[in-house]
Amino acid sequence: MTIAKGAGIGVGGTVVGSGFRYAFQVLAARSLGSELLGLFFLGFAVFKISRMIAELGLANGVVRYVALYNGVGDLGRVKGIVSLGTKWAAVSGLAVGVLLALLARPLAIGLFARPELTLPLRLFAVALPFSAAGAMLLFATQGFKVMKYQALVREIFEPGLRLALAAAFFALGMEIYGAVIASVAPLILSPLPAWYYLKKLFPALRDRRLKPVYEAARLRSFSWPLLFVQFIGLAVLWTDTLMLGYFRTAGEVGIYVAAHKTALLGSVVITSFAAIFGPVISDFFNRREEQDLRRSFQGVTKWILTFSLPIYLFLVFFRAPILEIFGPEFTAGGSPLAILCLGWLVSSAIGPVGQMIIMTGRQKLHFLNMSGLMVINISLNLVLIPGYGIVGAAAATALSISALSLAELWQINRLLRIQPFRRDFLKPLAAGAVSLAALAGLERFAFELTGVAGLAAGFLLLAGFYTGIILVLGLGPEDRIVLNRLKKKFFEKIPS
Repeated sequence: MTIAKGAGIGVGGTVVGSGFRYAFQVLAARSLGSELLGLFFLGFAVFKISRMIAELGLANGVVRYVALYNGVGDLGRVKGIVSLGTKWAAVSGLAVGVLLALLARPLAIGLFARPELTLPLRLFAVALPFSAAGAMLLFATQGFKVMKYQALVREIFEPGLRLALAAAFFALGMEIYGAVIASVAPLILSPLPAWYYLKKLFPALRDRRLKPVYEAARLRSFSWPLLFVQFIGLAVLWTDTLMLGYFRTAGEVGIYVAAHKTALLGSVVITSFAAIFGPVISDFFNRREEQDLRRSFQGVTKWILTFSLPIYLFLVFFRAPILEIFGPEFTAGGSPLAILCLGWLVSSAIGPVGQMIIMTGRQKLHFLNMSGLMVINISLNLVLIPGYGIVGAAAATALSISALSLAELWQINRLLRIQPFRRDFLKPLAAGAVSLAALAGLERFAFELTGVAGLAAGFLLLAGFYTGIILVLGLGPEDRIVLNRLKKKFFEKIPS
Protein backbone atom coordinates (compact mmCIF):
# COMPACT_ATOMS: atom_id res chain seq x y z
CA MET A 1 0.00 0.00 0.00
CA THR A 2 2.79 2.44 0.93
CA ILE A 3 4.69 1.62 -2.24
CA ALA A 4 1.61 2.04 -4.42
CA LYS A 5 0.70 5.37 -2.86
CA GLY A 6 4.25 6.69 -2.88
CA ALA A 7 4.93 5.56 -6.40
CA GLY A 8 1.71 7.17 -7.62
CA ILE A 9 2.89 10.49 -6.22
CA GLY A 10 6.42 9.87 -7.44
CA VAL A 11 5.38 8.91 -10.96
CA GLY A 12 3.02 11.88 -11.20
CA GLY A 13 5.68 14.32 -10.05
CA THR A 14 8.39 12.75 -12.18
CA VAL A 15 6.17 12.85 -15.27
CA VAL A 16 5.62 16.57 -14.76
CA GLY A 17 9.30 17.15 -14.06
CA SER A 18 10.36 15.12 -17.07
CA GLY A 19 7.99 17.17 -19.20
CA PHE A 20 9.56 20.41 -17.96
CA ARG A 21 13.09 19.07 -18.51
CA TYR A 22 12.29 17.78 -21.96
CA ALA A 23 10.65 21.07 -22.92
CA PHE A 24 13.80 22.86 -21.74
CA GLN A 25 15.97 20.57 -23.86
CA VAL A 26 13.80 21.13 -26.93
CA LEU A 27 13.79 24.90 -26.35
CA ALA A 28 17.56 24.91 -25.85
CA ALA A 29 18.13 22.80 -28.97
CA ARG A 30 16.03 25.09 -31.13
CA SER A 31 17.61 28.22 -29.63
CA LEU A 32 21.23 27.06 -29.55
CA GLY A 33 21.60 24.41 -32.26
CA SER A 34 23.46 21.13 -31.83
CA GLU A 35 26.91 22.75 -31.39
CA LEU A 36 26.06 25.05 -28.47
CA LEU A 37 23.66 22.49 -27.00
CA GLY A 38 26.53 20.01 -26.88
CA LEU A 39 28.76 22.62 -25.24
CA PHE A 40 26.11 23.36 -22.58
CA PHE A 41 25.68 19.69 -21.71
CA LEU A 42 29.44 19.16 -21.47
CA GLY A 43 29.44 21.81 -18.73
CA PHE A 44 26.35 20.32 -17.16
CA ALA A 45 28.01 16.89 -17.09
CA VAL A 46 30.97 18.31 -15.18
CA PHE A 47 28.55 19.98 -12.74
CA LYS A 48 26.61 16.75 -12.16
CA ILE A 49 29.77 14.82 -11.36
CA SER A 50 30.99 17.64 -9.08
CA ARG A 51 27.67 17.70 -7.21
CA MET A 52 27.78 13.95 -6.73
CA ILE A 53 31.25 14.29 -5.16
CA ALA A 54 29.96 17.12 -2.94
CA GLU A 55 27.12 14.94 -1.64
CA LEU A 56 29.70 12.46 -0.24
CA GLY A 57 27.44 9.46 -0.84
CA LEU A 58 25.19 10.66 1.99
CA ALA A 59 21.88 10.46 0.12
CA ASN A 60 21.14 6.75 0.66
CA GLY A 61 22.57 6.93 4.18
CA VAL A 62 20.17 9.71 5.12
CA VAL A 63 17.22 7.83 3.59
CA ARG A 64 18.17 4.54 5.26
CA TYR A 65 18.81 5.83 8.79
CA VAL A 66 15.90 8.28 8.85
CA ALA A 67 13.62 5.38 7.84
CA LEU A 68 15.24 3.01 10.32
CA TYR A 69 15.22 5.33 13.36
CA ASN A 70 11.82 6.77 12.59
CA GLY A 71 10.48 3.21 12.31
CA VAL A 72 11.47 2.54 15.93
CA GLY A 73 10.48 6.01 17.18
CA ASP A 74 14.01 7.30 17.91
CA LEU A 75 13.47 10.95 16.97
CA GLY A 76 16.73 12.14 18.50
CA ARG A 77 18.73 10.01 16.13
CA VAL A 78 16.52 11.07 13.22
CA LYS A 79 17.31 14.70 14.04
CA GLY A 80 21.00 13.91 14.32
CA ILE A 81 21.11 12.18 10.93
CA VAL A 82 19.36 15.09 9.21
CA SER A 83 21.66 17.65 10.84
CA LEU A 84 24.87 15.77 10.05
CA GLY A 85 23.90 15.01 6.45
CA THR A 86 22.97 18.60 5.66
CA LYS A 87 26.04 20.19 7.30
CA TRP A 88 28.50 17.77 5.75
CA ALA A 89 26.98 18.23 2.30
CA ALA A 90 27.01 22.05 2.55
CA VAL A 91 30.66 22.21 3.61
CA SER A 92 31.71 19.67 1.01
CA GLY A 93 29.73 21.50 -1.67
CA LEU A 94 31.53 24.75 -0.86
CA ALA A 95 34.94 23.06 -1.08
CA VAL A 96 34.17 21.31 -4.37
CA GLY A 97 32.65 24.50 -5.78
CA VAL A 98 35.80 26.50 -5.05
CA LEU A 99 37.93 23.75 -6.62
CA LEU A 100 35.76 23.64 -9.76
CA ALA A 101 35.95 27.42 -10.13
CA LEU A 102 39.75 27.28 -9.92
CA LEU A 103 40.02 24.39 -12.39
CA ALA A 104 37.38 25.66 -14.83
CA ARG A 105 39.82 27.05 -17.40
CA PRO A 106 42.24 24.08 -17.36
CA LEU A 107 39.27 21.72 -17.80
CA ALA A 108 37.71 23.79 -20.59
CA ILE A 109 40.96 24.03 -22.55
CA GLY A 110 42.82 20.85 -21.63
CA LEU A 111 39.95 18.35 -21.73
CA PHE A 112 37.51 19.76 -24.29
CA ALA A 113 39.65 22.34 -26.15
CA ARG A 114 36.80 24.80 -25.58
CA PRO A 115 37.97 27.95 -23.70
CA GLU A 116 34.45 29.41 -23.98
CA LEU A 117 33.33 26.70 -21.52
CA THR A 118 35.26 28.38 -18.66
CA LEU A 119 32.58 30.83 -17.53
CA PRO A 120 29.71 28.27 -17.65
CA LEU A 121 31.76 25.94 -15.44
CA ARG A 122 32.36 28.73 -12.92
CA LEU A 123 28.67 29.60 -12.88
CA PHE A 124 27.80 25.97 -12.19
CA ALA A 125 30.37 25.97 -9.36
CA VAL A 126 28.38 28.66 -7.52
CA ALA A 127 25.37 26.34 -7.21
CA LEU A 128 27.22 23.38 -5.65
CA PRO A 129 26.92 24.10 -1.88
CA PHE A 130 23.25 25.08 -2.20
CA SER A 131 22.34 22.09 -4.34
CA ALA A 132 24.17 19.56 -2.13
CA ALA A 133 22.59 20.83 1.11
CA GLY A 134 19.13 21.02 -0.44
CA ALA A 135 19.46 17.44 -1.66
CA MET A 136 20.04 16.14 1.88
CA LEU A 137 16.94 17.93 3.15
CA LEU A 138 14.86 16.35 0.39
CA PHE A 139 16.30 12.87 0.93
CA ALA A 140 15.39 13.21 4.60
CA THR A 141 11.72 13.69 3.65
CA GLN A 142 12.01 10.55 1.51
CA GLY A 143 13.21 8.62 4.56
CA PHE A 144 9.78 9.27 6.11
CA LYS A 145 8.29 7.42 3.11
CA VAL A 146 6.75 10.65 1.84
CA MET A 147 7.40 11.41 -1.83
CA LYS A 148 5.34 14.53 -2.50
CA TYR A 149 7.84 17.04 -1.14
CA GLN A 150 10.69 15.58 -3.18
CA ALA A 151 8.40 15.73 -6.20
CA LEU A 152 7.34 19.32 -5.54
CA VAL A 153 10.90 20.62 -5.31
CA ARG A 154 12.90 18.39 -7.65
CA GLU A 155 10.21 17.71 -10.25
CA ILE A 156 8.15 20.91 -10.32
CA PHE A 157 9.93 23.86 -8.70
CA GLU A 158 13.45 23.35 -10.12
CA PRO A 159 12.70 22.29 -13.72
CA GLY A 160 9.66 24.57 -13.98
CA LEU A 161 11.61 27.64 -12.93
CA ARG A 162 14.51 26.65 -15.21
CA LEU A 163 12.17 26.41 -18.21
CA ALA A 164 10.58 29.79 -17.48
CA LEU A 165 13.93 31.52 -17.00
CA ALA A 166 15.40 29.90 -20.11
CA ALA A 167 12.49 31.12 -22.25
CA ALA A 168 13.04 34.66 -20.98
CA PHE A 169 16.82 34.58 -21.40
CA PHE A 170 16.69 33.06 -24.88
CA ALA A 171 14.23 35.76 -25.89
CA LEU A 172 16.86 38.30 -24.77
CA GLY A 173 19.47 36.57 -26.95
CA MET A 174 21.61 35.25 -24.09
CA GLU A 175 22.12 31.82 -25.73
CA ILE A 176 24.41 29.45 -23.75
CA TYR A 177 24.80 31.80 -20.78
CA GLY A 178 21.04 32.07 -20.57
CA ALA A 179 20.81 28.26 -20.42
CA VAL A 180 23.45 28.10 -17.68
CA ILE A 181 21.99 30.86 -15.49
CA ALA A 182 18.50 29.41 -15.91
CA SER A 183 19.88 26.08 -14.64
CA VAL A 184 21.89 27.54 -11.74
CA ALA A 185 19.25 29.86 -10.23
CA PRO A 186 16.71 27.14 -9.22
CA LEU A 187 19.50 25.07 -7.63
CA ILE A 188 20.56 28.00 -5.46
CA LEU A 189 16.97 28.59 -4.34
CA SER A 190 15.97 24.94 -3.80
CA PRO A 191 17.10 24.62 -0.12
CA LEU A 192 14.40 27.11 0.89
CA PRO A 193 11.32 25.00 -0.04
CA ALA A 194 13.19 21.81 0.97
CA TRP A 195 13.77 23.16 4.49
CA TYR A 196 10.16 24.35 4.75
CA TYR A 197 8.74 20.95 3.76
CA LEU A 198 11.06 19.01 6.07
CA LYS A 199 10.03 21.14 9.06
CA LYS A 200 6.39 20.58 8.11
CA LEU A 201 6.93 16.82 7.95
CA PHE A 202 9.19 16.55 11.01
CA PRO A 203 8.18 19.30 13.51
CA ALA A 204 10.60 17.90 16.10
CA LEU A 205 13.37 19.40 13.98
CA ARG A 206 12.52 22.79 15.49
CA ASP A 207 12.04 21.47 19.04
CA ARG A 208 15.05 22.65 21.07
CA ARG A 209 14.11 20.22 23.83
CA LEU A 210 14.81 17.28 21.52
CA LYS A 211 18.56 16.81 21.55
CA PRO A 212 20.02 15.36 18.35
CA VAL A 213 21.91 12.10 18.73
CA TYR A 214 24.73 12.06 16.23
CA GLU A 215 25.57 8.73 14.63
CA ALA A 216 28.52 10.15 12.71
CA ALA A 217 30.55 6.95 12.53
CA ARG A 218 27.57 4.88 11.37
CA LEU A 219 26.47 7.41 8.75
CA ARG A 220 30.03 7.85 7.52
CA SER A 221 30.81 4.11 7.31
CA PHE A 222 27.57 3.45 5.42
CA SER A 223 27.91 6.41 3.08
CA TRP A 224 31.55 6.51 2.02
CA PRO A 225 31.38 3.42 -0.20
CA LEU A 226 28.27 4.92 -1.80
CA LEU A 227 30.23 8.05 -2.75
CA PHE A 228 32.22 5.88 -5.10
CA VAL A 229 29.09 3.99 -6.14
CA GLN A 230 27.32 7.22 -7.04
CA PHE A 231 30.42 8.56 -8.75
CA ILE A 232 30.62 5.44 -10.88
CA GLY A 233 26.88 5.45 -11.60
CA LEU A 234 26.95 9.07 -12.69
CA ALA A 235 30.15 8.47 -14.63
CA VAL A 236 28.41 5.67 -16.53
CA LEU A 237 25.55 8.02 -17.42
CA TRP A 238 27.86 10.82 -18.53
CA THR A 239 31.02 9.00 -19.72
CA ASP A 240 29.55 8.60 -23.19
CA THR A 241 28.81 12.34 -23.42
CA LEU A 242 32.21 13.38 -22.05
CA MET A 243 34.12 10.95 -24.28
CA LEU A 244 32.14 12.08 -27.31
CA GLY A 245 33.23 15.60 -26.41
CA TYR A 246 36.84 14.43 -26.34
CA PHE A 247 36.86 12.25 -29.47
CA ARG A 248 34.20 13.87 -31.65
CA THR A 249 32.59 17.27 -32.29
CA ALA A 250 30.31 19.29 -30.01
CA GLY A 251 27.61 18.96 -32.69
CA GLU A 252 27.64 15.18 -32.32
CA VAL A 253 27.45 15.63 -28.55
CA GLY A 254 24.33 17.76 -29.01
CA ILE A 255 22.63 15.17 -31.22
CA TYR A 256 23.54 12.36 -28.83
CA VAL A 257 22.31 14.28 -25.79
CA ALA A 258 18.90 14.74 -27.47
CA ALA A 259 18.67 10.98 -28.04
CA HIS A 260 19.95 10.12 -24.55
CA LYS A 261 17.60 12.51 -22.77
CA THR A 262 14.70 11.17 -24.82
CA ALA A 263 15.54 7.58 -23.82
CA LEU A 264 15.67 8.64 -20.17
CA LEU A 265 11.97 9.60 -20.34
CA GLY A 266 11.20 5.92 -19.84
CA SER A 267 13.32 5.73 -16.70
CA VAL A 268 10.86 7.91 -14.75
CA VAL A 269 8.95 4.76 -13.81
CA ILE A 270 11.82 2.79 -12.26
CA THR A 271 13.20 5.94 -10.64
CA SER A 272 9.87 6.71 -8.95
CA PHE A 273 9.19 3.18 -7.74
CA ALA A 274 12.79 2.64 -6.59
CA ALA A 275 12.80 5.88 -4.59
CA ILE A 276 9.86 4.90 -2.39
CA PHE A 277 10.89 1.25 -2.34
CA GLY A 278 14.27 2.11 -0.78
CA PRO A 279 13.06 2.94 2.77
CA VAL A 280 10.50 0.11 2.55
CA ILE A 281 13.34 -2.37 1.94
CA SER A 282 15.27 -1.00 4.91
CA ASP A 283 12.24 -1.25 7.18
CA PHE A 284 11.26 -4.81 6.14
CA PHE A 285 14.85 -6.06 6.29
CA ASN A 286 15.45 -4.49 9.70
CA ARG A 287 12.31 -6.20 11.07
CA ARG A 288 13.19 -9.49 9.30
CA GLU A 289 9.89 -9.59 7.42
CA GLU A 290 11.25 -11.67 4.55
CA GLN A 291 7.91 -12.60 2.99
CA ASP A 292 6.79 -8.97 2.80
CA LEU A 293 10.14 -8.02 1.31
CA ARG A 294 9.92 -10.73 -1.35
CA ARG A 295 6.31 -9.93 -2.25
CA SER A 296 7.01 -6.20 -2.44
CA PHE A 297 10.08 -6.70 -4.63
CA GLN A 298 8.19 -8.88 -7.08
CA GLY A 299 5.20 -6.55 -7.15
CA VAL A 300 7.33 -3.43 -7.68
CA THR A 301 9.27 -5.06 -10.52
CA LYS A 302 6.04 -6.13 -12.21
CA TRP A 303 4.64 -2.59 -11.94
CA ILE A 304 7.84 -1.06 -13.29
CA LEU A 305 7.75 -3.30 -16.36
CA THR A 306 4.02 -2.76 -16.88
CA PHE A 307 4.24 1.04 -16.85
CA SER A 308 7.60 1.47 -18.58
CA LEU A 309 7.20 -0.96 -21.50
CA PRO A 310 4.69 1.11 -23.52
CA ILE A 311 6.86 4.22 -23.06
CA TYR A 312 9.91 2.52 -24.55
CA LEU A 313 7.88 1.01 -27.37
CA PHE A 314 6.56 4.46 -28.24
CA LEU A 315 10.01 6.06 -28.13
CA VAL A 316 11.49 3.42 -30.43
CA PHE A 317 8.59 3.27 -32.89
CA PHE A 318 8.38 7.06 -33.30
CA ARG A 319 12.07 7.87 -32.81
CA ALA A 320 12.46 9.91 -36.03
CA PRO A 321 9.48 12.28 -35.57
CA ILE A 322 10.26 12.63 -31.84
CA LEU A 323 13.83 13.76 -32.50
CA GLU A 324 12.69 16.05 -35.31
CA ILE A 325 11.03 18.18 -32.63
CA PHE A 326 14.54 19.29 -31.63
CA GLY A 327 15.32 20.22 -35.25
CA PRO A 328 15.96 18.35 -38.53
CA GLU A 329 19.66 17.73 -37.73
CA PHE A 330 18.75 15.77 -34.57
CA THR A 331 17.04 12.91 -36.46
CA ALA A 332 20.53 11.43 -36.88
CA GLY A 333 20.13 10.26 -33.28
CA GLY A 334 17.40 7.71 -34.15
CA SER A 335 19.59 4.59 -33.95
CA PRO A 336 21.27 5.62 -30.66
CA LEU A 337 17.81 6.30 -29.21
CA ALA A 338 16.59 2.79 -30.06
CA ILE A 339 19.73 1.19 -28.62
CA LEU A 340 19.52 3.19 -25.39
CA CYS A 341 15.84 2.34 -24.95
CA LEU A 342 16.66 -1.36 -25.22
CA GLY A 343 19.28 -1.05 -22.48
CA TRP A 344 16.95 0.81 -20.13
CA LEU A 345 14.12 -1.63 -20.83
CA VAL A 346 16.32 -4.54 -19.72
CA SER A 347 17.11 -2.66 -16.51
CA SER A 348 13.42 -1.88 -15.91
CA ALA A 349 12.38 -5.50 -16.46
CA ILE A 350 14.88 -6.71 -13.85
CA GLY A 351 13.78 -4.14 -11.30
CA PRO A 352 15.45 -2.13 -8.50
CA VAL A 353 18.11 -4.75 -7.69
CA GLY A 354 20.66 -2.08 -6.81
CA GLN A 355 18.34 -0.67 -4.15
CA MET A 356 17.87 -4.17 -2.75
CA ILE A 357 21.63 -4.58 -2.35
CA ILE A 358 22.20 -1.13 -0.83
CA MET A 359 19.25 -1.05 1.56
CA THR A 360 20.00 -4.53 2.95
CA GLY A 361 23.39 -3.28 4.12
CA ARG A 362 25.52 -4.60 1.24
CA GLN A 363 26.64 -1.25 -0.12
CA LYS A 364 30.25 -2.44 -0.45
CA LEU A 365 29.13 -5.19 -2.80
CA HIS A 366 27.26 -2.61 -4.85
CA PHE A 367 30.46 -0.56 -4.94
CA LEU A 368 32.36 -3.53 -6.37
CA ASN A 369 29.63 -4.04 -8.95
CA MET A 370 29.75 -0.42 -9.99
CA SER A 371 33.54 -0.48 -10.17
CA GLY A 372 33.38 -3.35 -12.62
CA LEU A 373 30.68 -1.52 -14.54
CA MET A 374 32.82 1.59 -14.88
CA VAL A 375 35.74 -0.40 -16.25
CA ILE A 376 33.48 -2.11 -18.79
CA ASN A 377 31.77 1.15 -19.75
CA ILE A 378 34.96 3.14 -20.25
CA SER A 379 36.52 0.28 -22.21
CA LEU A 380 33.50 -0.03 -24.49
CA ASN A 381 33.38 3.72 -25.08
CA LEU A 382 37.10 3.81 -25.87
CA VAL A 383 36.66 1.04 -28.42
CA LEU A 384 33.34 2.06 -29.96
CA ILE A 385 33.22 5.89 -30.01
CA PRO A 386 36.23 6.60 -32.28
CA GLY A 387 34.92 4.32 -35.02
CA TYR A 388 31.14 4.46 -34.57
CA GLY A 389 30.49 7.85 -32.95
CA ILE A 390 27.09 8.32 -31.37
CA VAL A 391 25.97 4.77 -32.22
CA GLY A 392 29.03 3.38 -30.45
CA ALA A 393 28.38 5.57 -27.39
CA ALA A 394 24.79 4.32 -27.19
CA ALA A 395 25.85 0.68 -27.53
CA ALA A 396 28.47 1.06 -24.80
CA THR A 397 25.95 2.57 -22.39
CA ALA A 398 23.16 0.07 -23.15
CA LEU A 399 25.47 -2.94 -22.77
CA SER A 400 26.88 -1.59 -19.50
CA ILE A 401 23.47 -0.91 -17.94
CA SER A 402 22.17 -4.35 -18.91
CA ALA A 403 25.28 -6.11 -17.60
CA LEU A 404 25.01 -4.42 -14.19
CA SER A 405 21.32 -5.29 -13.79
CA LEU A 406 21.89 -8.94 -14.70
CA ALA A 407 24.87 -9.25 -12.34
CA GLU A 408 22.98 -7.76 -9.40
CA LEU A 409 19.93 -9.91 -10.16
CA TRP A 410 22.13 -13.01 -9.80
CA GLN A 411 23.58 -11.69 -6.53
CA ILE A 412 20.17 -10.94 -5.00
CA ASN A 413 19.04 -14.45 -5.81
CA ARG A 414 22.16 -15.99 -4.24
CA LEU A 415 22.25 -13.80 -1.12
CA LEU A 416 18.57 -13.32 -0.26
CA ARG A 417 16.95 -16.18 -2.18
CA ILE A 418 14.76 -13.61 -3.89
CA GLN A 419 14.06 -13.15 -7.58
CA PRO A 420 11.67 -10.58 -9.07
CA PHE A 421 9.84 -12.62 -11.69
CA ARG A 422 6.35 -14.08 -11.55
CA ARG A 423 4.22 -15.76 -14.18
CA ASP A 424 2.11 -12.67 -14.67
CA PHE A 425 5.22 -10.95 -16.10
CA LEU A 426 4.11 -12.44 -19.40
CA LYS A 427 1.00 -10.21 -19.47
CA PRO A 428 2.73 -6.87 -20.15
CA LEU A 429 5.13 -8.54 -22.59
CA ALA A 430 2.24 -10.01 -24.56
CA ALA A 431 0.31 -6.74 -24.42
CA GLY A 432 3.34 -4.82 -25.67
CA ALA A 433 3.97 -7.17 -28.59
CA VAL A 434 0.34 -7.15 -29.77
CA SER A 435 0.04 -3.36 -29.34
CA LEU A 436 3.18 -2.69 -31.34
CA ALA A 437 2.03 -5.00 -34.15
CA ALA A 438 -1.37 -3.30 -34.24
CA LEU A 439 0.20 0.16 -34.38
CA ALA A 440 2.58 -0.87 -37.15
CA GLY A 441 -0.32 -2.27 -39.16
CA LEU A 442 -2.35 0.91 -38.75
CA GLU A 443 0.54 3.11 -39.85
CA ARG A 444 1.31 0.94 -42.86
CA PHE A 445 -2.19 0.38 -44.19
CA ALA A 446 -4.28 3.23 -42.83
CA PHE A 447 -2.32 6.44 -42.23
CA GLU A 448 1.10 7.82 -41.40
CA LEU A 449 1.60 9.31 -37.95
CA THR A 450 3.89 12.35 -38.16
CA GLY A 451 4.28 15.69 -36.45
CA VAL A 452 3.25 16.59 -32.91
CA ALA A 453 -0.40 15.72 -33.55
CA GLY A 454 0.62 12.40 -35.09
CA LEU A 455 2.84 11.61 -32.10
CA ALA A 456 0.01 12.36 -29.69
CA ALA A 457 -2.37 10.17 -31.70
CA GLY A 458 0.21 7.41 -31.89
CA PHE A 459 0.79 7.44 -28.15
CA LEU A 460 -2.93 7.35 -27.43
CA LEU A 461 -3.40 4.45 -29.82
CA LEU A 462 -0.53 2.49 -28.35
CA ALA A 463 -1.64 3.20 -24.78
CA GLY A 464 -5.21 2.25 -25.65
CA PHE A 465 -4.22 -1.06 -27.26
CA TYR A 466 -1.85 -1.86 -24.40
CA THR A 467 -4.29 -1.01 -21.60
CA GLY A 468 -7.12 -2.90 -23.28
CA ILE A 469 -5.04 -6.07 -23.66
CA ILE A 470 -3.83 -5.84 -20.05
CA LEU A 471 -7.45 -5.62 -18.89
CA VAL A 472 -8.49 -8.54 -21.09
CA LEU A 473 -5.68 -10.66 -19.68
CA GLY A 474 -6.85 -9.80 -16.17
CA LEU A 475 -5.54 -7.89 -13.18
CA GLY A 476 -4.24 -9.45 -9.99
CA PRO A 477 -5.13 -8.15 -6.50
CA GLU A 478 -1.91 -6.14 -6.19
CA ASP A 479 -2.42 -4.62 -9.65
CA ARG A 480 -5.81 -3.40 -8.53
CA ILE A 481 -4.29 -1.77 -5.45
CA VAL A 482 -1.88 0.20 -7.62
CA LEU A 483 -4.56 1.32 -10.08
CA ASN A 484 -6.95 2.32 -7.30
CA ARG A 485 -4.21 4.36 -5.66
CA LEU A 486 -3.38 6.10 -8.93
CA LYS A 487 -7.04 6.73 -9.65
CA LYS A 488 -7.55 8.22 -6.18
CA LYS A 489 -4.45 10.38 -6.55
CA PHE A 490 -5.08 11.81 -9.98
CA PHE A 491 -8.85 11.70 -10.55
CA GLU A 492 -10.59 11.85 -7.15
CA LYS A 493 -10.64 15.65 -7.05
CA ILE A 494 -11.73 16.16 -10.64
CA PRO A 495 -15.33 17.46 -10.60
CA SER A 496 -17.86 15.46 -12.57
